[in-house]
Parts: sequence; structure tokens; C-alpha cells
Amino acid sequence: QFPSWWNLMPLLLTLSSTAVSAYVTQNHYPHRRTVPWTTTTTRFSASQVDQDNSKNKAEEQADTAAEMVTAALEEAAFLEQCKMLCQERNLPLQNVKNARDLSTIQGSPVLPGRLFRTGRVSDASTEDIALLLEDLNMTTLVDLRSPTELKDDATLMRTAIYGNFTNLL
Repeated sequence: QFPSWWNLMPLLLTLSSTAVSAYVTQNHYPHRRTVPWTTTTTRFSASQVDQDNSKNKAEEQADTAAEMVTAALEEAAFLEQCKMLCQERNLPLQNVKNARDLSTIQGSPVLPGRLFRTGRVSDASTEDIALLLEDLNMTTLVDLRSPTELKDDATLMRTAIYGNFTNLL
């Protein structure tokens, strides 16, 4: 930002090629007698600088807005892709989250309909239980949760789900 008095008087900024040459020769390139680049004299008025600054700010704001729109569109596309992937691979259960057939990955050695992974089966609704135990004919349940996770599950030993299974612990 320029001080407030900047706009009150025109400022002419002149870069003297002689001064630049002397500075470079003395400080940066003492072994050279000439400047490694050519210099020119440039004059700016205060109003030109203000116009350039306002253009730069407007361009920066436009770039920021465009970046935000692009990021929002990319995020929306990613979320839509995740939603479609979940609909394709997850089982249509009401209360059991993240239930899917592990053979859905292409080239998987697991046979389709043989090995499933699920969230908390003890949260299953009656429709979920019918789909898992009757339609998919699940005959073995292996619960790999930690003791802490098992302790936090209030419906851990629901007979509607676990009644026909043997607990090995």
C-alpha cells in the first residue's frame, strides 16, 4: 500500500542506467566492466501505479474466485464419484454401514458371495437380518473388533443376529 500523500503529487521514478552500472560494477561484478544486461529508463506516474495496483488486485481476486469455484466443482465431482461407488459396491442395508462383498475388486481371488465385510452387525434391522442371514445365507460371522469396541456395543449379543452362531470367546 502507498501512503495517502502518494496520490497528491505526481511521482516520476527514473532508473538511471549509469547508477545501476556503477552499483553492479562495484558490488556484484567487480571483474566486469560492463553490466551483464541492458538497462532502460522507465517513468511512472502515481496514477499509473494506482491503476496497475487496482488491476492487479482485481486480477488476484478473480483468480482466487476462479480457484474457489474450481475447488468446489472438484469436491462435488469427487463426492458424487464416492456416492456412486458406494451404491455400486455396498449392500443395500438400512442400519449396517459399509457392508460389501470383498470380491468386488477386479482380479480378486475371493469368490463372489463368499466373504463380506460389514460395520456393526448388531445394529441390523429386521430387513437387514433377513438379507444377511437368509438371502446371502451367511453361515459364519467373524468379529474382528477390539475389546474396547466390543465393550462400547450395547447390542452386542442380540439373539436375532447371533442366536444361531457359536461364540468362541
